[in-house]
Amino acid sequence: MTQRISLTRYLVEQQRVDGHIPSQLRLLLEEWFNRVPEFRIKPGADTTVFPGLMSIRNLPLSELRKPYERYAASGEINTVVPDTGEVIERVAAAYAGVQQDRLDGLTVDHGDWWFNLRPSNTEPLLRLNLEAADDEAVAARVAEVKAHFGL
Repeated sequence: MTQRISLTRYLVEQQRVDGHIPSQLRLLLEEWFNRVPEFRIKPGADTTVFPGLMSIRNLPLSELRKPYERYAASGEINTVVPDTGEVIERVAAAYAGVQQDRLDGLTVDHGDWWFNLRPSNTEPLLRLNLEAADDEAVAARVAEVKAHFGL
């Protein structure tokens, strides 16, 4: 079974693992390479890929990226807590039976939804980012995760 994840999450995970990029994005990049050969030899030209594709396809970036936005996102939700480490451990324990990663705070992957919870480096805040199938699922899952904060 193929797991669906957002482009942002996929690129972060694949950069960490093996540098592989999704085939649709690879095709967009190949289209750009074919139309702009100097891209391959000009330092800094990589910053023109998406603006170039926007002009080639005559689409705004918001439309160009839609095929990669498979999930609705919560955006970063900041919550003041007295002890960020204690709350992260409480949430980790609540989701003990689910795949977890501690690379950047706590990432919990349920397959059809996931979240990352990490402390701020400068404030007594927890930063929650969550993605799920749609806005209703995001709202429900955010409430579920925040219920474990103990506030």
